[in-house]
Amino acid sequence: MSLSRNRQALFSAFLCCFLTVSGAENTGPGRRVYRLVAVSFGLLCVAQVIVNVSLHLFFYSKIRKITPTTCYFSTALLCCSSTGMLTQGWRFFGSSWYYISTETKSWEESRKDCKGRGADLVIINSKEEQEFIHGFQKMRYWIGLSDIEMESTMTWVDGTPLTIKFWMIGEPNNMNGTEDCIELMHPSTFNNPLQSWNDETCSNSFFWICETVACL
Repeated sequence: MSLSRNRQALFSAFLCCFLTVSGAENTGPGRRVYRLVAVSFGLLCVAQVIVNVSLHLFFYSKIRKITPTTCYFSTALLCCSSTGMLTQGWRFFGSSWYYISTETKSWEESRKDCKGRGADLVIINSKEEQEFIHGFQKMRYWIGLSDIEMESTMTWVDGTPLTIKFWMIGEPNNMNGTEDCIELMHPSTFNNPLQSWNDETCSNSFFWICETVACL
């Protein structure tokens, strides 16, 4: 919706209000009550248009911010199109796009980078997804799992609790009481893809994996 169309919509709403109130002038007995109802209806018309225009401008600003990564908003979900995603280092699997970093950062900085790409650190929901990610050619990756919020209670970055687990034997062990963030180890270190999670100190620098949903 362009600005000119926004102005047209507002003008139409005000015209609706004016005509409704004008009609109320000639109603005879009871015109005061009718006029009050008419004015209320007209104001509701104006309020509806203002809300619609505001929502449009809000989502338009989001689209403008995310355009460089070819992502866009669809209802409540952030979606990414395939145009340009592969050339930007993203990989597709299941119903998501995955970005594998080319540098190392702390867990918090890794998550910040993902958010800057319109995504978040990866959330692993299945054995198949775990095996797919385990095959990436880096040594150690941050994933979107931690017990930062509450010690010994692992949660994903979207707030959901941990259900399916792929821990290395003896992990998590919270060595020295400082290991609150979770990494995934590369198969050259541990060959079993279903036993490759390890808790680590969040300030350590590892590669990371971002994930965002794909529009189907």
